Amino acid sequence: MIDLKEQYRQANAFEVEGNATAALLIHGFTGTPAELRDLGFFLNQEFGWTIHAPLLPGHGTTPENLAKVKMENWAQTTHGALRRLSKKHAKIHLIGISMGALLCIQAFDKAKFAISSLALLVPALYLKSFQQRWGTPLMRLPGLARLMGMWPKERKIENLIAYEEYPLLGVRELHRLQQRIKKLPPQKSPPLFLCYSEKDDVVHPRSIPEIKKILHTDLSKTLPLKESHHVITIGPEKEKLFSEMREFYRSIT
Repeated sequence: MIDLKEQYRQANAFEVEGNATAALLIHGFTGTPAELRDLGFFLNQEFGWTIHAPLLPGHGTTPENLAKVKMENWAQTTHGALRRLSKKHAKIHLIGISMGALLCIQAFDKAKFAISSLALLVPALYLKSFQQRWGTPLMRLPGLARLMGMWPKERKIENLIAYEEYPLLGVRELHRLQQRIKKLPPQKSPPLFLCYSEKDDVVHPRSIPEIKKILHTDLSKTLPLKESHHVITIGPEKEKLFSEMREFYRSIT
């Protein structure tokens, strides 16, 4: 089976050189940095920021590889990228989509230095499909998850470079990450940008208020989208999202 990153160049990690401010972009579960490329280049053009978007372990290859990866591997990649950026850049903005948003929250919680802002796009703290229908029982039965192996995805976005199946062992690790975030104590956060979509068929809207219980800040923006599905960075309201993010960053810098 051909790896996604071999088949599609855009699925690989990418960097864009820029000024002393950096943005770390973290993609979602079963996704690739391709879903964040347009946003990364937009921010570089608008603000001159250095952009770094790593490929998380188990992604961009095959679903079978993702089934072998632990939550800690994703966290280590995120923390490692953040530490490397902190050595060269005075300001760092964290941006994550879906599971990537949870990894950004975790990275902020563990960071030993200042983070300039958090942008959490459709943060996957609560899921509609996995947890409400069949996910929670599977998380409690690892043997069953291993036996079932893969669960097919319903593709709703054209040109999305991502796996077409959910490895259920990977879903179990996503569930572990969700539980880890839910247990975080309330804390003061940097300026916070939150975005959700009313037509999102993956993430439950209760994720937004629950995250607000954990992260407290006087500088926050919540953007609802009405026509987008889950991967809002390449959806029909991409331009609206980018415009609102531009105004948010202008207001805090």
